[in-house]
Amino acid sequence: MQHRSRRRSSGRRSSPGSTVRRSLARYQTIAPGLPTLQSNIFKTFEKGYVKAYAKYPFSQTKVISMLKGKGCTGGPDKPSAGNDKIFSCPGVGKLSFRFSTTAGNQLRALTFEVIQRQLKSVGIELVPRFQPAGLLFGTTLPSGDWDLIMFTWVETPSTKILSKDKLACGGDSNFGNYCNRSATKLLDRTATELDENTRTKLLNQAEALMVNDVPSIPMFVRPVFTIAAKKLKGVTTPTTSEGTPWNANTWAVS
Repeated sequence: MQHRSRRRSSGRRSSPGSTVRRSLARYQTIAPGLPTLQSNIFKTFEKGYVKAYAKYPFSQTKVISMLKGKGCTGGPDKPSAGNDKIFSCPGVGKLSFRFSTTAGNQLRALTFEVIQRQLKSVGIELVPRFQPAGLLFGTTLPSGDWDLIMFTWVETPSTKILSKDKLACGGDSNFGNYCNRSATKLLDRTATELDENTRTKLLNQAEALMVNDVPSIPMFVRPVFTIAAKKLKGVTTPTTSEGTPWNANTWAVS
C-alpha cells in the first residue's frame, strides 16, 4: 500500500502497516504459519528476503504516544474500538485520509475494513474511495489524486532488476513521488548488475535505507500452492507471473 510523499504527516511512523499488518491473517486457515510480509522487494519465501519492516511492531498505544509527541491533539488517550476522536497535527491538520482501491474486490474490501477499524481506534480516520479498476489505474493513480492507495504488484522474472522503477527517484512506477538519493544509487546499480548474489545485496542495502522513510507499506503475499507427483523433482512454487513451469528445464522424474 502506498501513500503520497508530498503529503508529509508528522505521524508518518504510525503508519497503517505498523498497526494492522498482523491482523491481515485471513489466509492462516489455508496456510498455517504464513508469516507477516516485512519487505517491499522480496516475498517471504524468496532468497534474499530480510524482515526490514519488523522494526515497526504492532502497538496501538505507541501510535497514540508518538502522535502526541509530535504535538497532535484531539485524539484518544488510549486505543478503543468505540473511539470517535480524530487527531489533528501541526502542519498537517486532521488525520483523515482518502483510501483508494478497486471496487468489487472482496479481499481488498475486507482488508480496508480491518485497517479502518484499527486506525479509528487510535484516532486516524480513513475515508473509503473504491473505484472501477479502469478509473483507479488509468486516472487516479497516475494523476496523484489520492492519499493512500492499495493495489497488487504483479512480478515478472525481471522485477528485481527493475526495482528502481517503483522505488527510485523519478521511477516510471514511483507513483508516490518517493525519493531517497542514497537508495536510488544502489537501485540504479541493480539494473545493470548481472550477478544475482551481488544484486540481492544491493537491494537489501537499499531497503535498509528506505525502511526509515516507509515509502510503501508491505501488506501481505497471497499464498500460492503447487501440486505435483512425488516422482517429479524440481517443481517449486512460482515467484512471478510466469507460473509453475518457470523452471521446467530443471525438472526430473525419479
